[in-house]
Amino acid sequence: MEVRATPSCVEVLLGGRRVASHVRSEERGRFTTQAEHMPANHRAHAQWTPSRIFSWAATLGPSTAGLVEEVMKRRPQLPLRPGRHPPG
Repeated sequence: MEVRATPSCVEVLLGGRRVASHVRSEERGRFTTQAEHMPANHRAHAQWTPSRIFSWAATLGPSTAGLVEEVMKRRPQLPLRPGRHPPG
């Protein structure tokens, strides 16, 4: 496997043939991972956005929704850890 990176693009080659490429982020430390390049469990984890988490919590009841909303307000940077996402 060979990886070629330019300031604007990343290419992955296998046996001299390009198997993947995508645009690089211009922001330092920012990722541009494409969902189809992720393992299935990572794709599932990435689908749990704050709005989806809140919607799921609301199905459990207003108290749960209120708690989740309060936690998200106080700790917006708090991520879900892989393998700990709500059932879906």
